[in-house]
Amino acid sequence: MSMKFFPLTNDLVFKSVFTKDPKLLISLINCILFPERKREIEELIILNPEIPTSFSKDKRSILDIRAKDTEGREFQVEVQVGFQGVFIKRSIFYLAGMIRDQLKEGDGYSELRAVYQINLVDFELFPSSDYFSKYSLREEKNPELRLTDDLEIVFLELPKFLKHLEELETELDYWIYLFKNSAKIEESEMKIVIDKAPNLENAFKILEYYSTDPEKRQKLEEKIRTDRDYAYDLAATYERGEIKGKLEGERLGIEKGKLEDARLMREEGIDLSVILRVTGLSESQLKENGIL
Repeated sequence: MSMKFFPLTNDLVFKSVFTKDPKLLISLINCILFPERKREIEELIILNPEIPTSFSKDKRSILDIRAKDTEGREFQVEVQVGFQGVFIKRSIFYLAGMIRDQLKEGDGYSELRAVYQINLVDFELFPSSDYFSKYSLREEKNPELRLTDDLEIVFLELPKFLKHLEELETELDYWIYLFKNSAKIEESEMKIVIDKAPNLENAFKILEYYSTDPEKRQKLEEKIRTDRDYAYDLAATYERGEIKGKLEGERLGIEKGKLEDARLMREEGIDLSVILRVTGLSESQLKENGIL
């Protein structure tokens, strides 16, 4: 029997699950960053637990999760479904912000604490076949020399995770399996996951709550519909000739704006011929920027 959950890769579902039970977030972060359980997290405070109650087509929310543990270490966790050609640059920008925002006027640099960023992406980002990649600052000729232990950025590319249920071994395996299959998981599979990875049990309870409660389901459907409407309204606005790209300024900035709009329309399934016509971009430009 299919449980008909909303997908855990939906950003609103994702944030709802992990802010409702921080222990789930601790489990996920520990098995990603501290699989050997060295310096593992024991307690977390969610820094941005707010979840929007309504959604506007004019502004799409970024529903990441930011948290801090008892040692002062800061964590950002985000799920991203649609491919973004600038995703890596955006991730670096957010990571830099996590460092900068720690200090207030008068604070010394010794007050800075370690920052970790985790990106779960439902598209392929790097040429390697490994779905898990972790980056830190190392010396080029002597990579065993780390500049600091206070900065790490992790990418988990869900399409590259190919294990079947019977092949799962680690707690992280079960988490990634859930991210990929929550919307279609069978009850028999759910029982196996809970038996092998008890830490995930409450994740299923919260997923069921949000998937079956009429009010919560309406909010989720509104979010999905709003994201889709935003992309179609964007295409219609282009066709009316009202905008030439969201970024103002020089030609390069306008082109970047058009590429971002094209990516969004492509993500929502708008026909390629419409995207090319309304943005004025070429198919080769979309391929060069990873949109096709």
